[in-house]
Order: sequence, then structure tokens, then C-alpha cells
Amino acid sequence: MNELSVLKHGADPVFGRVLTSDDGVELCIDGWRGNFLGGWCRWPAGAAAPGRVSVWSGGRELAATVAAAQRGDVGTPAGAAPAFGFSLFVPPGPPTGAAPSHVTVKVDAAGAPSPAHAVGIAWPRAGADGHVDGVTGEGITGWCVDHDAGGHGAGGRGGAVDIAVDGVFWATVSPTLDRPDAAALVQAQDTRLGFRVTPPVWLADGRPHRVTVTARATGMPLTAEPFDLTVPTERAEDFLVWYAGKSVWQHRYRRPAAGVADGTEAGVLDLDLMRHAVFTASRTAPDPLILARLRDRLERLNAGGGACALSIVVPVHGGWFFLNVALASLLGARLPRGTEVIVVDDASPDTAGLDMGGLNAGGGPLRIVRLAENQGFAGAVNAGVARAAGTDVYLMNSDAVVFSESIDLLRHALQTDLSIGVAGSMLVNPDGHLEEAGAILWRNAVPSQYVGSGDDTDPQVRVQRSADYVSAASMLVRRALFAQLGGLDTAYGRGYFEDTDFCQRVWDAGRRVAYCGHSVTGHWKSVSYAAAVSHAGRDALMKANQALFVARHGHKFRNRAPYQALPHLHRDPTRDRRVLFIDAEYPRLGSDAGSNAALNEIELFRRLGFHVILTALNPSIPLEMRNHLERRGIECPTQPHFPSWREVVDAYADVDVVMTTRHGVFTHVHDRVRERHGPVKMLLNLADLHFLRALREAEVLGSPQAQEAAQAEQRAELRAAAMADAVFTYSDVEARVLAKLAPQALVRRMPWVTEPAAAARGSDGRVFGFLGNFRHPPNRDAARHLCADLWPRIHARVPDATLIIAGHRARQAEAFAAGAAGVRIEEDVDLADFFRRTRVLLAPLRFGAGVKGKVFDAWAHRVVAVLSPIAAEGMVLSPLLRTLVAGGHDDFADIAARVMLDPELWDAATAEQERVLRAHHGWPAAQAALRDALEGIGIACGGSPS
Repeated sequence: MNELSVLKHGADPVFGRVLTSDDGVELCIDGWRGNFLGGWCRWPAGAAAPGRVSVWSGGRELAATVAAAQRGDVGTPAGAAPAFGFSLFVPPGPPTGAAPSHVTVKVDAAGAPSPAHAVGIAWPRAGADGHVDGVTGEGITGWCVDHDAGGHGAGGRGGAVDIAVDGVFWATVSPTLDRPDAAALVQAQDTRLGFRVTPPVWLADGRPHRVTVTARATGMPLTAEPFDLTVPTERAEDFLVWYAGKSVWQHRYRRPAAGVADGTEAGVLDLDLMRHAVFTASRTAPDPLILARLRDRLERLNAGGGACALSIVVPVHGGWFFLNVALASLLGARLPRGTEVIVVDDASPDTAGLDMGGLNAGGGPLRIVRLAENQGFAGAVNAGVARAAGTDVYLMNSDAVVFSESIDLLRHALQTDLSIGVAGSMLVNPDGHLEEAGAILWRNAVPSQYVGSGDDTDPQVRVQRSADYVSAASMLVRRALFAQLGGLDTAYGRGYFEDTDFCQRVWDAGRRVAYCGHSVTGHWKSVSYAAAVSHAGRDALMKANQALFVARHGHKFRNRAPYQALPHLHRDPTRDRRVLFIDAEYPRLGSDAGSNAALNEIELFRRLGFHVILTALNPSIPLEMRNHLERRGIECPTQPHFPSWREVVDAYADVDVVMTTRHGVFTHVHDRVRERHGPVKMLLNLADLHFLRALREAEVLGSPQAQEAAQAEQRAELRAAAMADAVFTYSDVEARVLAKLAPQALVRRMPWVTEPAAAARGSDGRVFGFLGNFRHPPNRDAARHLCADLWPRIHARVPDATLIIAGHRARQAEAFAAGAAGVRIEEDVDLADFFRRTRVLLAPLRFGAGVKGKVFDAWAHRVVAVLSPIAAEGMVLSPLLRTLVAGGHDDFADIAARVMLDPELWDAATAEQERVLRAHHGWPAAQAALRDALEGIGIACGGSPS
């Protein structure tokens, strides 16, 4: 055994041996653990005792004490003096210079002039060393090294420390600061040994508190005695600023249409009440003022009766300061009508005879349930849920702090995605640290919390996604599912792994566990647990429960990646492929066919098991759009974290596919992508052939200049197609054109997705419609052509008909429609409302390219579409639908009038349109088509439930 292992196992030849000097002084060193050296001394009978014991190195005294405690465990020979024990706290080395390899222990008999008796022993480079440098109300600083970390010869690495306050565990802190001075002192290769921790707000009462810092590896203190820490009350103001700021920030993520009409009530940010909770509320019981205010709100939410929508269950075991802050935060949260709060007092040691605000007696929307015996977290939660009536149950730790939208965004996730069984929040600590953004189970079920960069505004942690598990500190679950699974498993005792186990059973039941990055919840971390379990039993319980969890679920994770192997690649267990989308602009919500097509294309990749990252040459993205994308699981690396698309390309170099839209974007980003990503598959979705549209426009206009520009566009587009690994277009017609003009290009069709809208039906009135974005030249030309050549003919056949010309910048059509009878212009309409008021859509395009999204939208809303040949190009048309494609002016007018006036034809046409949509453009068909296209070019696909 080498020196390190010999010392670690107490096998040093000196340890445990009784050494006797010539004049009869005995010295025995029991061992050296951490920074503590212990043993005993015996002086000859009649000599003065006790004596002094000191530790020296390099001619300097490192530590000293008096051997004054009589050791009854050491036998006393007849006529001999008793043995006296000592325990020395030895700093990890002299204040400066390298750590010594050996030290000398000296023993001085009390009052003896004779020289000290000494023995040399090796410095124990095993276990852990550390030091607390400073203690102030602003922070505790120091360093710690775990000599055993990394294996023999690794020189040791930064060691975590456990901090206890007034005898109760508070936090585990890992070293993150560079301390080369400490590394040199203890001969450690790793220099990241330093730690700094800010005292928690709940200590900000101006009173001294006893603090102990111990090395986690050995459990030994880093100081000889606990030290006093006094935190000024001003520190509590920092918490109030943090709470107010997070609540306002959270409001930015509120879901669409959140409000009273949607069955919810916004909370009131009452900083005076929160200040009361922090400074003046009772610390030995639930505060009466906070309870009364919360009860008033809940009674208002339940006025008028009705079903209970949400039950909030809060287990507590002491720690009333945190409970009061938690309950005060509920007053600032958006809650649905029909909300109840159930506080479960898990046999707190300090509540005998406590009135609990008069709420422990019975019914009402705010109740406190008292358990006769401590049942631990799982048992307390189960007891609360057993008394709940809500459709959904929100599990909230007593040391959690909710913000304005924390709970409602979890409810929104469950309501909008029925595959989700459990939804959990991002957890942030009041000191500013990101604690958890979903969690990962690695190979052999080793757990870890995902934190990304540690910034709670980072795009990587904002995006909603599946997770192996989420914390029950802030978890929403359907009550029926909770009951179906038998609740949390009480086999895990007082804590650890019960929420991890429950989430795995949710997955086993065929439901997803979702992490909702927009739902942010504050969490003091472990203080609710520390009140119920001693620090000594915490690690043992964690290890025992991990063993239980592995025995039950470990087989599922045998093929997972090893611990901490690129966490960002493994944070979503349903997605093992990554695609980076690059477009000119971010899509606009419900704005135009191009945006809808882009969103559907992204969704198709998601359904094939890809995690999608989206960026754009124009970095501007409306907040509403970004929120929508992130809630759909689409990562949007935006400003300020990523100033432009270039930083995104550089940072996401481990994607499997890069998909660009439009040839101009592809050409612009091509070189940088190739430089950073090497052989990654780089795909180009042309959407439609720009040059084909431009050539047709030049022909209609009869413009040589336009013809020349179209030919230049053709050369650029074909050059981009040749550079791409594969080219996609929505139209079979254009795919054939491209294959002919660029035979070296690998051409595939991108499926267009449109499904029939639920309960949609066009108008029974005689209303024609025209829809288009007037920034697009084909739409401006079609509107001009409609007003000048077609509408007069149609109106003559249907005199009582109306024409609505609608779309983005539709006011441009006023000049075309001047003097035309029955024509209305409407700008930026809601599509569903437009189609509800329209019976027949007119699409008289004379030039253009690709498939026409407005036609699919009309079909989806059960509005018959009359098309020109250009508008019908690339579409799947049955014999009946081909009869609605018109040639000349009179033919177009005849078809439009006939379908308007013949209800049987209108009914048959809408039914046929719906059939074609379902057969060729629904999600299942589109997903199968894209899978075939991607796998045909060597891109493996998976599958996902969402």
C-alpha cells in the first residue's frame, strides 16, 4: 500500500503504538482524520499532570493543546498515573509555503524544565483538508480539497463542504473559485478549491447564529470550534427585491388569454405582506395575518360554488418562517376559480396545542391537517392529496416561493398536452443560483439536476421539454393519475428519491414528465427537509434510498450515457437528435402561410424525435412568438445571450442536421456552418422556386429587365441547390423542374401539413373572399386582376354577392377596387374569423411558385376554393376538385357563381377537400413522408409523443 492509502486506513506504524521515553513519559497517537489529530499521554507517577501537547513543522508550532481529559478507556497499570487524552485541530499547513511531508508531536510535562518528548509522523494526504478564511454577514469564504478524489496520484480535487446553522443542516456547497495558494499548500493539482456562500435571508435577523463548516468527504469540521455569524437585517431587503423582480419577470411568460374570462385570477404583488412574512411574522407558527389574507382570497375564488379545479398541498415539519413566506407568495400567484390550499403539519415538534389560526378544525378552502406521527415527505403529501378535491394537485414545498405565473403555466402545460402526466418548474435559489431545470438519470440510474450555464434566463433552460424527473418542490399532477399510481411511495421514508420514483412510474404508465422552463419557482433548498432529518442521517438516507431506487428502476438506464457526459445532449430522454433551423426571420404567430409552414416543418422534425434549435438572420423576435416556440419545446438562442446567428452556429456545433430556408439564407450561412460543423448534413428548403415565379412574372409583365433578373435568380438558386446535401420543395412540379435543371442535386419533397379545423364551416351567405399578403407581388397582381377582370363578371352572375379582400397590407387593393360594387377591404384579419364569414375563396393567381397555403387554409375551414392553374399547381386534386380549376375569365366567373349558388355542389366540394386533406396533408401522412425523405438521405429519425 502506498503512503496515501496506509494513512487513510490508519495503518501508519506510529498510530496505535505506545511510545515511551527514557524518563517514562508515554505517548500514543490514535489517528489523524481530516484536520484533527488525537491520542493520549501518561506521565510517570508523581509527575505534574496534565501536560502540553503541540504539533510542529519546519521549526514552527502549528497547533497546541493541554492533555486534560482523563481517558477511562486506557488501562492504568498498578502504581501508574492515569492517561490524559487530547484532540488537536491542525491547520492544513503553515500560513505560507508548501505543506510539510512530516510533522512532530511534542509532549511537555507540566512545569518540567526537561526537553519535550517528540515523535515524527507523516502528514496525512488522505481524506480532506480545508480552511474557512472569513465569515461576515455578506458571505462565508474558504477552501476545501478532497485528497481521495480522482484516484491515487491525482493530487486531489475540490471538495464539497456541508454548512449547518444552529445545529441544523443548511446547504452543501461545491468549490468553484480558483485558489492556487491553497492548491500549493496541500499539493493539489486542481486549483478550483475555493468556495463562497451568501448567508440565507432567514438568518437576517441581526442575531448571532452558530455555524459549522465540515468537509463532506470526511464529515470533519474545518474550524476548531463553530463560529458566530450575524447577518444584518438589510440582507432581507435583498430577498424582497429578488421576489418582486422575479414576479414581474415571470409575468412576461404568462400564457395567452390568461385572465378572469379564462377562469383564472391574477395575484396581487403585495410587498408589504411579504415584508411582514420576512421581518415580523411568527417564526414558531403559521402567521395569523397571512392565513387570514390567504383565506379571504381563496373564499373569493370559491364564491358561487362549482367544481374544485386545483388543490395546493404543502407538507411542513417546523420551519414556520419558510411556510409563512410560501403562503404569502400564493397571494401573488395567478390561481383558477375553485382553488383550495391544504397545509399538512407532519407532526412538527413545536406545535402541541397550537391553534394554527383556527384552521385545523375542518372544511373551507384553506385547511391545516395535523398528523399525529411524523410520516416523512411522501406520507405527508399522500395525506394531503387524500383530502384534496381538485382536478389537478400542485405539490409545493414549505420552503418554496411561487411567482405570478408559476402555477398557471404548469396548468397550461397539462391542459394543452394530454400526454403530460406531471409538470415541474425551474427552481431558483434566493441567492440567485439556478438549482434545477429538470433532471437527468444517467447510466445505472445515477441522478443529477440539469442547470445549463446556471443562468435562469439562458435559452437552454427556458425551453419546455420532457425530463426523466422533476422536483416535487414545485410539481403539478392530475389527481386521478396520482391516485392511479398510489401516490408517492412511503418506502423512501423521510425523503429523497420519492419524486424521482413517482416520475418513473408516470413514464411507465404511458404519460410524459414535462419540465416547464417558463414556470419559475423559488426554493430555499433542503431547509424544509433539514428540520425533519438530522445532518448525520441525511447522507445515509440518501444512499439507502438511491439503492432502493436503483433496485426498482436501474435496469431501464443500463444503456444511458455515463454521468455528466454532455448534459445538454441528454436533458430530454425522448430526443436524441438535434437540428438547427436557420431562417431569414423568425415566424410570426398566425400571421401568414410562410410562417405557418415554417412552424409545421419544425413540428414535423420534433415528431420525428429531433430537438429543434431555431435562429434567424434577423435576431428580432416578438416576446409572444418566443414564448410560443419555447412552450412547444423549440429552443430559441436569442439576444442578449446570442447577439446573432453566428454565435448560435458556433455554440451549437454538436447538432446532427442544419436546415436552412430559402437559397439566400443558405448561401449566406454556408461557409460558417461548414467551418464550424464540418460534415454535418446541411439541408436547403427552397419552399418554392424563386426563379420560376420571377420568370412567370416577367412573362406576364412583358419586361426584359425582369426576365434578366429572373435568370440571375435562377443561377443563384441552382448554385445553392448544388452545394446542399439535399434540397426540399413543397411541390412535385418544382421537384421535377429542379431535378432537370440541377441533376447533381438530391431533391426531396417537403410535406405540407394542414388538418381540418375543428367545427369550422364557411358562411351560408353569398360572400366571396380573397386572401393574401400584399408584400408578395403575385398577390398584388392577383388582386388587381380580380378587381379589373373577374369580379365584374362574377358580380353580374351573383348580383347580391359581396367580395372581401383581406390580408397583410390589404389597403393597397383600394386603388384596384375603387368603384367596384360589393367590395370590402380588411387588413390583418383573424384567419378563422375571415373564413367563418366566407363561403367561396377566389385564388386567381397569374404567376407564382410552390403550393398555396391560403388554399389549404380554405379547405381546412370548409370554404370552397376556386383556383387558377397557377394556384392549383402542385396540389393533389381529385376529379371533382379539378372541375374547380378555371382557365379564362368567363370560365372562372362561371365556376365561382355555380359553386356559390349550388348548395349540393358546395357540400360535395367541401367534403372532398376535407378527404384530400386528411389523406395527404394530415400529421400522420406528413410525418411518414418526411421520415422516408430523411432516411433516404442517411438521416436517422426517432419518434416522440409530442
